Amino acid sequence: MTGLRLGAALALVTAAARRDCRCEDLALARRPAPPRRVVVPAAFASRNLSSQVALLKVPETGSSTAANVFAELAAKFKRPAWVSMRPGEFERVVAAPARTAPKWALGHRGWGPWLRDHFDERVVDLATTARAPAARLASSAEKRLLRGEPADCERGAGVALKFWGVDAQKGPAAGARHFLKVFDDVVVTERYNESLVALALRRRLQLGDVLPPLAKYHGGGGRAGAAARTPTRAEAVRRCAATARSGSAELAVERAIHAAASARLDATLGELRERGVDVDALLAAFAEHLHAAMTSGARHVAKALGRPTSPAAGADTLIMSLCFRRCAIAALDRAVVLEYPGPEAPRAGRARGWLRRGAD
Repeated sequence: MTGLRLGAALALVTAAARRDCRCEDLALARRPAPPRRVVVPAAFASRNLSSQVALLKVPETGSSTAANVFAELAAKFKRPAWVSMRPGEFERVVAAPARTAPKWALGHRGWGPWLRDHFDERVVDLATTARAPAARLASSAEKRLLRGEPADCERGAGVALKFWGVDAQKGPAAGARHFLKVFDDVVVTERYNESLVALALRRRLQLGDVLPPLAKYHGGGGRAGAAARTPTRAEAVRRCAATARSGSAELAVERAIHAAASARLDATLGELRERGVDVDALLAAFAEHLHAAMTSGARHVAKALGRPTSPAAGADTLIMSLCFRRCAIAALDRAVVLEYPGPEAPRAGRARGWLRRGAD
């Protein structure tokens, strides 16, 4: 897509997303009920987000949506946040302030010296996203096809481990242990709603605080865009799935980490259920209000053409109405009120120098 066409498409997206609305038109399936007050037991280990947060955005894992959620949380708590690729932005927000200063970094940066140089290991919370390797590789291949490049599934095999600071040579079990030890919050792509509801409960938030803004535009056009919608695309997806099932040490470790992240999510939600929290009701309320936000006044944009269309016409990018999203958040916060009567849980103990050593 040329710069001119991309600019026009982005202008269209912005206009669609910012259109005014009436909250009474929000497409909720049911009439508003009296507020549901949910007391999160004091025994459940919940803790506010730190003054320092680093979200390591793994490509093709839904990480931009996670970054948008964290960016809004940073604004809520008045934390300086780096979320853009503008020149000088990282230096101004993350690098220049003192290592102990409040700061949130929410970008495509993996594990590396920048963490130990600019963050306080006693304070920082690390977050990331994790997706099944087959789906991650297939998504990456689709993007390359849209740009007119070869799918090349093997090229991205080790990307996730580099972002997480995991050494594949130490094996799947060691990789999973390291991952669970260093990452406080993980969004599992296939379980997005569950991950965000768990994030809210673990971090003493309201459900509306984590209702995601889904307004990302994926460009692509011309012959490359057309090619990506041919059988070549389906074949690339199949090939990437086969690559992910291969004997690659890196992908074996990534599969183990993805499974461990999902198991930890199960454990968190299971503990809440055991302590009397109706997790299923919370998930249902969250899903209902997210669906209302996504379908009320939303626009669909054809990925290859950058113009408005309808789902029936093959559109594959949905642009959420920001106005109706604000309505959905307000409605959700009226429908469900989370209360945290107990004190904050203490920070998890970590060995001194953990941020400097990385995977061990």
